[in-house]
Amino acid sequence: MKKLVLVLVMAATALALVAPAHAVCKQTGYVAYLAFDVAANLARVIISPVEGISPAAYHTSYYTANLAVITELSAAMAGSHPVTVTGDKPSCATSGATREGGIIQSLNVNPR
Repeated sequence: MKKLVLVLVMAATALALVAPAHAVCKQTGYVAYLAFDVAANLARVIISPVEGISPAAYHTSYYTANLAVITELSAAMAGSHPVTVTGDKPSCATSGATREGGIIQSLNVNPR
């Protein structure tokens, strides 16, 4: 019985060590730009780390086809609410004026 428990504990530990990491590109900021491509049924949103598009040194670009997310992004932009967007890219780029964040996986609209 002790051997069985030991084997199970070792197997669980081994599986935990090889589990894939779910790295993502997460950005908190303001919706600086939102455009919808009707033909492609896809929206592009640019998140600026500061309010307003001009003062930021960089912006992160995400995409979504989810109409509920697009509606929330539009409301956040109209109300100047900060948002936290998580994209499916393995990590956020560290250089460039516009950095790709991938397809939106989650969105949180934060209070002002």
